[in-house]
Amino acid sequence: MSTATAPATSAPASPSIPKSAHVSFLGAVRSEWLKLRTLRSTWWIAGLTVVIMAGIALLGTWSLSTFIDADPEGAAQAMGVMPNGAEFATSGSLFGQLVLGVLGVLVVTNEYASGMVRSTFAAVPRRTPVVLAKVVVLTLISLVTSAVAIGASALVSMPFFDTLDVTIPMDSADTWQILGGVAVFLTLIALMSFGFGLILRHTAGAIFTVVAIAFVIPLVLQAFQTDLIQNINKFLPMNASTAFTTTTDAGAAGMELLDPWVGFAVMVAWAVVPIAVGTVLLKSRDV
Repeated sequence: MSTATAPATSAPASPSIPKSAHVSFLGAVRSEWLKLRTLRSTWWIAGLTVVIMAGIALLGTWSLSTFIDADPEGAAQAMGVMPNGAEFATSGSLFGQLVLGVLGVLVVTNEYASGMVRSTFAAVPRRTPVVLAKVVVLTLISLVTSAVAIGASALVSMPFFDTLDVTIPMDSADTWQILGGVAVFLTLIALMSFGFGLILRHTAGAIFTVVAIAFVIPLVLQAFQTDLIQNINKFLPMNASTAFTTTTDAGAAGMELLDPWVGFAVMVAWAVVPIAVGTVLLKSRDV
């Protein structure tokens, strides 16, 4: 007697993902915004940027006004032509860059550290849109944070402006060059840091690289007064940004700087090149 056998059942085919299920670029931007705004570190860094920049502006204007009260003639000889008041209000920007630089690094390295990057690329397999979405969100957060920090710095500095005999003339092109330039500079530093985070994929290594390039190396090279070294130093982020964000010799602090728009172009390059390199490397890696 033959034994009846159950008909073999074939395994169901894996359903293909419909095109409509693919995440759009706007959806990728919304996803990146959701990830950043739900991290406590984002708000801590934004708040710290405001506090540091306002604190340095307050300390600087207070100490300088005290110096002027104590020795008006000596202060006048030491400072020469007083800068635009906007330069006092943005005097903390060089330290603010370090904090926003950390944010730029964490935007990408946090995902590698937690393993979330795999989920991100599962939802958006094409990697360039993910990078661009992160760039959009980071740019908006950095610009808003910079604007708030500059506004707070101006408010705490103004009580000392009468003693310093300076103002922030809002009808002056120089004022807008300084204020707008600092906001753009801080944003570009955050984007540069994001690029190095994309390249290195390691938080400590990327932060060390950013701090070295943006802060340490320019100060070290300043000690070497050869023409070659100083010409190189002009193109590092700190001095390239200063070329655009200062309008007086006092603000330049005796340094020989690039032309303002050349400095701006150099800063853009410092942001774009690491992101471009990081994107190419991202495409060539498994994750």
